[in-house]
Amino acid sequence: MSEDLYADPEVCQAILMDYYRHPRCAGTCEAATHAAEARNPACGDLVVLSFAVAGGQIESARARGAGCALSQASASLLAEHLEGKSLAQARQVLQALGALLEGRAAGGEHLGQLAALRLMAGNPVRARCAAVAREAAAAALGGLI
Repeated sequence: MSEDLYADPEVCQAILMDYYRHPRCAGTCEAATHAAEARNPACGDLVVLSFAVAGGQIESARARGAGCALSQASASLLAEHLEGKSLAQARQVLQALGALLEGRAAGGEHLGQLAALRLMAGNPVRARCAAVAREAAAAALGGLI
Protein backbone atom coordinates (compact mmCIF):
# COMPACT_ATOMS: atom_id res chain seq x y z
CA MET A 1 0.00 0.00 0.00
CA SER A 2 1.28 3.44 -0.79
CA GLU A 3 1.68 6.05 1.90
CA ASP A 4 -0.86 8.26 0.07
CA LEU A 5 -3.48 5.64 0.87
CA TYR A 6 -3.14 6.53 4.56
CA ALA A 7 -4.20 10.10 3.83
CA ASP A 8 -7.76 8.80 3.38
CA PRO A 9 -9.53 8.79 6.78
CA GLU A 10 -11.96 6.09 5.66
CA VAL A 11 -9.10 3.73 4.78
CA CYS A 12 -7.42 4.41 8.13
CA GLN A 13 -10.67 3.82 10.00
CA ALA A 14 -11.26 0.54 8.13
CA ILE A 15 -7.75 -0.73 8.94
CA LEU A 16 -8.07 0.15 12.62
CA MET A 17 -11.48 -1.46 12.97
CA ASP A 18 -10.27 -4.61 11.21
CA TYR A 19 -7.35 -4.94 13.65
CA TYR A 20 -9.69 -4.35 16.57
CA ARG A 21 -12.26 -6.90 15.41
CA HIS A 22 -9.68 -9.43 14.18
CA PRO A 23 -6.55 -8.96 16.31
CA ARG A 24 -3.28 -10.35 15.03
CA CYS A 25 -0.52 -11.66 17.28
CA ALA A 26 -2.99 -11.88 20.16
CA GLY A 27 -2.11 -13.42 23.49
CA THR A 28 1.08 -13.88 25.45
CA CYS A 29 4.38 -14.88 23.91
CA GLU A 30 5.16 -18.41 25.13
CA ALA A 31 8.93 -17.94 25.23
CA ALA A 32 8.94 -14.25 26.13
CA THR A 33 12.29 -12.74 26.96
CA HIS A 34 10.86 -9.24 27.34
CA ALA A 35 7.44 -7.92 28.32
CA ALA A 36 5.86 -4.77 29.66
CA GLU A 37 2.49 -3.16 30.11
CA ALA A 38 1.27 0.39 29.71
CA ARG A 39 -1.95 2.04 30.76
CA ASN A 40 -4.07 5.01 29.86
CA PRO A 41 -6.26 5.65 32.92
CA ALA A 42 -8.28 8.32 31.10
CA CYS A 43 -9.75 5.71 28.79
CA GLY A 44 -9.23 2.57 30.87
CA ASP A 45 -6.75 1.15 28.38
CA LEU A 46 -4.30 -1.61 29.23
CA VAL A 47 -1.82 -3.02 26.73
CA VAL A 48 0.61 -5.84 27.51
CA LEU A 49 3.23 -6.64 24.88
CA SER A 50 5.56 -9.62 25.10
CA PHE A 51 8.50 -10.45 22.86
CA ALA A 52 10.82 -13.38 22.24
CA VAL A 53 14.13 -11.81 21.23
CA ALA A 54 17.19 -13.79 20.11
CA GLY A 55 20.25 -12.83 18.12
CA GLY A 56 19.13 -9.23 17.74
CA GLN A 57 15.79 -10.23 16.17
CA ILE A 58 12.24 -10.12 17.47
CA GLU A 59 11.25 -13.70 16.75
CA SER A 60 7.77 -13.42 18.23
CA ALA A 61 5.55 -10.58 19.43
CA ARG A 62 2.19 -10.84 21.17
CA ALA A 63 -0.33 -8.31 22.44
CA ARG A 64 -3.16 -8.52 24.91
CA GLY A 65 -5.11 -6.06 26.98
CA ALA A 66 -8.39 -4.27 27.41
CA GLY A 67 -9.76 -0.87 26.59
CA CYS A 68 -10.96 1.16 23.68
CA ALA A 69 -10.88 -0.05 20.09
CA LEU A 70 -8.03 2.27 19.23
CA SER A 71 -5.66 1.08 21.96
CA GLN A 72 -6.31 -2.57 21.16
CA ALA A 73 -6.04 -2.10 17.39
CA SER A 74 -2.76 -0.22 17.90
CA ALA A 75 -1.38 -3.06 20.01
CA SER A 76 -2.33 -5.63 17.38
CA LEU A 77 -0.85 -3.54 14.56
CA LEU A 78 2.38 -2.91 16.45
CA ALA A 79 2.92 -6.52 17.53
CA GLU A 80 2.36 -7.75 13.99
CA HIS A 81 4.64 -5.09 12.53
CA LEU A 82 7.51 -5.70 14.98
CA GLU A 83 7.50 -9.49 14.65
CA GLY A 84 10.51 -10.54 12.59
CA LYS A 85 12.18 -7.14 12.78
CA SER A 86 15.73 -6.56 13.97
CA LEU A 87 16.15 -4.49 17.12
CA ALA A 88 17.53 -1.63 14.99
CA GLN A 89 14.41 -1.76 12.82
CA ALA A 90 12.21 -1.86 15.92
CA ARG A 91 13.88 1.31 17.20
CA GLN A 92 13.16 3.03 13.87
CA VAL A 93 9.53 1.91 13.98
CA LEU A 94 9.01 3.19 17.54
CA GLN A 95 10.68 6.51 16.74
CA ALA A 96 8.61 6.98 13.58
CA LEU A 97 5.41 6.02 15.40
CA GLY A 98 6.13 8.50 18.18
CA ALA A 99 6.69 11.26 15.64
CA LEU A 100 3.50 10.33 13.79
CA LEU A 101 1.36 10.41 16.94
CA GLU A 102 2.85 13.75 17.97
CA GLY A 103 1.99 15.21 14.56
CA ARG A 104 5.63 15.53 13.48
CA ALA A 105 6.98 14.20 10.22
CA ALA A 106 7.34 10.44 10.43
CA GLY A 107 9.40 7.97 8.46
CA GLY A 108 6.45 6.31 6.78
CA GLU A 109 8.71 3.70 5.21
CA HIS A 110 9.16 2.21 8.69
CA LEU A 111 5.47 2.11 9.61
CA GLY A 112 3.57 0.00 7.11
CA GLN A 113 -0.08 -0.18 8.17
CA LEU A 114 0.78 1.60 11.42
CA ALA A 115 0.57 4.72 9.24
CA ALA A 116 -3.23 4.39 9.62
CA LEU A 117 -2.72 5.87 13.09
CA ARG A 118 -2.03 9.24 11.47
CA LEU A 119 -5.81 9.63 11.72
CA MET A 120 -5.27 10.29 15.47
CA ALA A 121 -2.43 12.80 15.17
CA GLY A 122 -4.72 15.83 15.33
CA ASN A 123 -6.57 14.62 18.41
CA PRO A 124 -4.40 14.46 21.56
CA VAL A 125 -6.93 12.35 23.49
CA ARG A 126 -7.15 9.71 20.77
CA ALA A 127 -3.41 9.89 20.06
CA ARG A 128 -2.88 9.03 23.74
CA CYS A 129 -4.96 5.86 23.28
CA ALA A 130 -2.87 4.88 20.27
CA ALA A 131 0.39 5.63 22.11
CA VAL A 132 -0.23 3.07 24.87
CA ALA A 133 1.02 0.21 22.67
CA ARG A 134 4.14 2.16 21.72
CA GLU A 135 4.85 2.84 25.39
CA ALA A 136 4.53 -0.85 26.26
CA ALA A 137 6.87 -1.84 23.41
CA ALA A 138 9.41 0.82 24.38
CA ALA A 139 9.31 -0.32 28.01
CA ALA A 140 9.75 -3.97 27.04
CA LEU A 141 12.52 -3.42 24.50
CA GLY A 142 14.03 -0.23 25.93
CA GLY A 143 17.22 -1.83 27.20
CA LEU A 144 17.82 -3.48 23.84
CA ILE A 145 17.05 -0.76 21.33
